[in-house]
Amino acid sequence: MTTATQGIKIHIEMDFDDLIGDGYSRSEAIRKVAKSWSMTHEEVNDIVQAYEAEMEDIDKNGDLGDIL
Repeated sequence: MTTATQGIKIHIEMDFDDLIGDGYSRSEAIRKVAKSWSMTHEEVNDIVQAYEAEMEDIDKNGDLGDIL
């Protein structure tokens, strides 16, 4: 993946997170990001799915949660 592509991916992930934080549903957020980036719903959904999988991967995010 090239640097420009990685940068776009990161900005799409940030836009998605911002919209979710503003109270939009997942599908609404994906639709809005797709429209603002002139991408298809499927393209944005693929990026979001990979992002969500990364966020749930303890090895990637280092979040061990509340392990006592």
